[in-house]
Amino acid sequence: MRVDFVRHGKPIYTDEDTLSGAVEGDLIPEGVKQVEDIASSLLDGIDKEKELVVIWCSPKRRARQTADIISLVFDRANVSSRKPRIVWSLRDIILTEETNSELPEEGRAKSWMEYWTHAAKLPIGMETPVLIRKRVMRVIAGLIRLSHGVGLEKGKCIRVLCVTHEEIMRDLLEEAFGSGTILGSGPGYGESLKIEILPDMVTKTATLSITFREK
Repeated sequence: MRVDFVRHGKPIYTDEDTLSGAVEGDLIPEGVKQVEDIASSLLDGIDKEKELVVIWCSPKRRARQTADIISLVFDRANVSSRKPRIVWSLRDIILTEETNSELPEEGRAKSWMEYWTHAAKLPIGMETPVLIRKRVMRVIAGLIRLSHGVGLEKGKCIRVLCVTHEEIMRDLLEEAFGSGTILGSGPGYGESLKIEILPDMVTKTATLSITFREK
């Protein structure tokens, strides 16, 4: 099974979004273009005759908008795909209104991922990297089950797209390459990370092969 993890396009957030900790976001025109570009790029690697595309996405609005755009691009190209399915574990880091008010300046800066990963103590209500990793493993376990249990549908194999956030992809990059935390080393808006899942039907285990920026 082949899986592409795609970060949502560039969004804009309202003050209410930010202050409440909801951080839903809406794609701006630049973000829409980023998503259209990555969708076109992904199309080049899809075998229309042999692959059925399944789209999983975060429940956040900016991610759902991203998934809908990808789905529309695929439909126009006559690629077989299912309607995007919301997967809660693909959402971004959990924040609360209290978290936002307690977040230090370094946690609001562009290098916030470094702060979040290395801070000795995070504000109350802020999801920790350890808990994010558990969510990522739930997603991977679900994909591995799918690779074992869903063989063919009308002669097609399954190709999965997971539309998600920087934190989720950072964890995969950290596991594979020891990177993704320093500014610029993680996924940009509308950037993808590719995974091949190679299941062993006898032992019911699987090997994951991860590719990011040709590495």
